[in-house]
Amino acid sequence: MGFNVRSNSTASPIQRYPSHPDPEVTDLQLPLLLRVPEAARLCGVSRAQGYELVARGIWPSIMLGNRAVRVPREKLLEWIEARTRDGNAA
Repeated sequence: MGFNVRSNSTASPIQRYPSHPDPEVTDLQLPLLLRVPEAARLCGVSRAQGYELVARGIWPSIMLGNRAVRVPREKLLEWIEARTRDGNAA
């Protein structure tokens, strides 16, 4: 997983790596559809909690076939952004 580091960070919060300690890290190269463990790692929650968030309909998700669950990258980033602005927690 690669990312670009900019010296002049003008990126909006939705473009920032959700839990990276360095605010200069931006434009993370993520796939359009994340596996639940990948989304959980990016959000700093356990794999089990990630699956629970999907099962409860808290995280946006789509089914690929009968079993494969994916979290759309942009929808997850929008979900994070909305809760960051509103101060709500999951």
